[in-house]
Amino acid sequence: MTVQKRGLVRLGEARRLLGIEEGDTLHMWVEDGRIILEPVDLVPRSERYLQSAEWAGALRQALDDLRAGRVRRFESADDLIADLHRGHEDQPH
Repeated sequence: MTVQKRGLVRLGEARRLLGIEEGDTLHMWVEDGRIILEPVDLVPRSERYLQSAEWAGALRQALDDLRAGRVRRFESADDLIADLHRGHEDQPH
């Protein structure tokens, strides 16, 4: 491994083996004369979709629907499920 300009190093095969992706955060420390890198999940991979443009757009649409009153309220979960089974093709989504 060779240190490049600005102190950059390539992780190469270790990156693939550890599942490290571009943009991931690594914690680095020195121990007994060795440099140790450890992947850190600031945002767990299972929740990264929350930061996507697609998710942000869906959230904006949902908030717009709430503000415009395009919502239905239900007394119970059973009422909601019954409504879903009936369907509402005539209402905008």
